[in-house]
Amino acid sequence: MEALYWLGGQFQNLLDPGTALGAFLISCLAGWTCSFIAGAKWKEHTMKKNKITSGEIKGSIHQDMHTQAQGDSSVIRKTSKKNEINVKKVDGDVWQDSEK
Repeated sequence: MEALYWLGGQFQNLLDPGTALGAFLISCLAGWTCSFIAGAKWKEHTMKKNKITSGEIKGSIHQDMHTQAQGDSSVIRKTSKKNEINVKKVDGDVWQDSEK
């Protein structure tokens, strides 16, 4: 039992904001927490899902098309994509994740 009190005292000393090490560890913990939350929100923002479901389409399917002008680097995307097409019959072209 006495060892647990000693161990608890050591953790209390380690996380004491009055010491340089304690302030550093607390700020690191806060930074990791904020980075984790911001990263989860950024993943939601950059996750792209395209789903087309139909029995028959009389025409073409153009899914996730992008245009790149000369010298334009905006097409280089930092997104995760999940494109899905579930169609039995298409009377036309199917273009998926391609450039115009």
